[in-house]
Amino acid sequence: FQINLINKNLLIPLSEIIKEYKIPNNIINYNRTHYLNDFIKIGDFVKAMNIISADHSMVISLDYFDMTPLHYAAKYNFYQIIPKLFDYGSHMDDTNYIGDTPLLISIKHKSMTSTIFLLLYLASPFIKDKSGHDALYYSKYDFKLNNIIKKINLLHYISILGKTKNKIEYIQKHFCQYIIDEYRNDLESDAR
Repeated sequence: FQINLINKNLLIPLSEIIKEYKIPNNIINYNRTHYLNDFIKIGDFVKAMNIISADHSMVISLDYFDMTPLHYAAKYNFYQIIPKLFDYGSHMDDTNYIGDTPLLISIKHKSMTSTIFLLLYLASPFIKDKSGHDALYYSKYDFKLNNIIKKINLLHYISILGKTKNKIEYIQKHFCQYIIDEYRNDLESDAR
């Protein structure tokens, strides 16, 4: 049976649902994860944030495919919620049942803006899926994505070799400028 957890932007407290319906916790968490992922799929920021605000652990919850909300945000190019998922503790390099990270999923689905957001938050382009392929392999047929990933790899190496004090800040600053200079038109059309 289904329980409507959302009522006009108000979330029913989990404790009340458990008391009233005597439902085991794992079923409730699955239903809430299912709702959260559905809201991410359709791009409903307000409803997704209602669930996340009520229970921060939802950002790391898994569905039956071992997909987190970040996987779905990457897949459906819902880049607006990616920073919020990170703010609430989402793990950028979690893998699903076939070894895909959110970065690999965003590349496979040609979600350029999500790919850029994930790279800005330093998602690793080096993690391989179960077939042994990484981000560069999946982006090899897409010239723009391939260039983006090569640039972030280069910035990683420069920051390591230069013993940069704040690696994240260095990479984000230089990478942002590169993206703005090279891909402004593509990002604007992707955001529409």
